[in-house]
Amino acid sequence: MKYFLFLFFIIIACSSKEKKVDLDFFRKEGEKINIFNEGFFAEEKNVTTSIKLSDVVKLNDWTTENYNIESSTDHFQYDGKFKNIIKKNIGSLVNKFNQNGTLLHDGNILYFGDEKGTIYKYDFSNNKIVWEQKIYDRSLNNIPKNISITLYEGKIFASDSLGFIYSLDILNGKVLWKENFGVPFGSNILVYKDAIYVLNQNSRLYSFDTSDGRKIWSFDSLSGVLKQSKSGKISTYRDKLLFSNDVGDLTALDLSKQEVLWTRNLISQNILSFDNVFKISNILINENDVFVSSNKSELLNLNLVTGAIKWSKKIISSNDNVLNSRFLFTLTDNNFLICLNADSGEVIWSTNLSKKIPPIKKGSDIGILSTPKVNNIFGIILGSDHLYVSSTDGQIYKISAINGKFISEKKVNNDLTNKPIIYKDKIAFLNESKELIFID
Repeated sequence: MKYFLFLFFIIIACSSKEKKVDLDFFRKEGEKINIFNEGFFAEEKNVTTSIKLSDVVKLNDWTTENYNIESSTDHFQYDGKFKNIIKKNIGSLVNKFNQNGTLLHDGNILYFGDEKGTIYKYDFSNNKIVWEQKIYDRSLNNIPKNISITLYEGKIFASDSLGFIYSLDILNGKVLWKENFGVPFGSNILVYKDAIYVLNQNSRLYSFDTSDGRKIWSFDSLSGVLKQSKSGKISTYRDKLLFSNDVGDLTALDLSKQEVLWTRNLISQNILSFDNVFKISNILINENDVFVSSNKSELLNLNLVTGAIKWSKKIISSNDNVLNSRFLFTLTDNNFLICLNADSGEVIWSTNLSKKIPPIKKGSDIGILSTPKVNNIFGIILGSDHLYVSSTDGQIYKISAINGKFISEKKVNNDLTNKPIIYKDKIAFLNESKELIFID
């Protein structure tokens, strides 16, 4: 944007020999309306006080897209050496740019879906597909499907971009029930107290009965013209359900009282974004605190019951945040990795990963009329005092969670779109081609 404006001013200056453009004047005027400051965090900070993370947690399972129904990933035990890479080709590819791929496990067995709509149960120890199941007619085979799955009491519950919602028996893959509602589902799916919750692309929140898929109730919220799967997120905690829609609203419901607690629009007038689609991080709930960020707003700490702002930080991030004890780790949309005090919002350390990560993907078509592919970083996980960050270029970066110092990197693939999870003593991914990738 800055280069475009600079070129614009040069053209104006050259078009008139008698008048000179006062660039300082334009810059000062631009700052008043936030033209030159896009709101991106841009300050590296070294740690000044020693921080101590809470003890590592031995991970037993990963049963929903954001680890648990509160979306609050923890400090996991990862005893891998971050050296060897194992790849398994499973599943079918329809559209390389389709960002499908919820990867879950129940301690031993992995579960995921491919773009043709097949759900797989995979035993890594035996390198064996236990079962695979597809619910669609043959006529729908070549339509790319985004499938979100969750595990709950011996069943798999799935929703997809064709408007299907269904349940499978986790032991044998048998279809227990299926329904189609005609409008694509676009959020993560989760189960709380025997009820399924999911948003469709028109920002309607549904509640379904886990036993037969019967609709219990639905709740309409505002919806815009542009749709994107990262705009709809759901989290629950102690009978409170929080969800976002594609126009930037975050809404809290009291499930026990069946009433709306509060609604807050997250789109800030002080942030200039050139992405027309609203994208939001995980809605991370910890006791009475809600942590959330987006590509059009600050990083916020909100009160769960009232929606009041406890603190805000001008940090633009549509990536999922990680909380450990009193420390919040966030990955900004301009490639800064930041550790904050979760109670106050104070930045403890920050690292500019762009110094290590090339901003443009190798092989991009760069020309005066072309747009190169940007090498984004998008996934973050905390394992045994280290942060592991993934990039679309297929690199995984190991960074100290204590001080933000870069340690090492590992090239695993050419294209990654899905954030990592911890599986046994491995970091696990799905890539664009539906390869299962493990780093041990």
